[in-house]
Amino acid sequence: MLRSLVENGSVLIDPKIGNRDELFRHVALDAEAKGSVSSAEEFRRALVEREEQMSTEVEPGIALPHARTDTVQSLFLYIIISTKGIKFGTFGSRVKIAFLLGAPREAPNYLDVMA
Repeated sequence: MLRSLVENGSVLIDPKIGNRDELFRHVALDAEAKGSVSSAEEFRRALVEREEQMSTEVEPGIALPHARTDTVQSLFLYIIISTKGIKFGTFGSRVKIAFLLGAPREAPNYLDVMA
């Protein structure tokens, strides 16, 4: 299952991305180009809205940003590794590993993937 999730997404190592908003924009545009989302802007907005509800930083340096929305065509995962870190939190914390998940609103196995 993990393999198919990453095939629909990608692995990014040391991307030239400085902050959370740039990361969300980059992934949304890439996912749209791959056909994983029908609207990059709607998916990006869903990621931001989810993040504003509660930070997805689960440990210092690790984040699990995710969004469930009708614009997502198929479940996908982006694995982002940044040795310098991506400015993520409101207090300037830097994330070095992020697992960014996109899921259709009605994805039956969404919670299994999050676990």
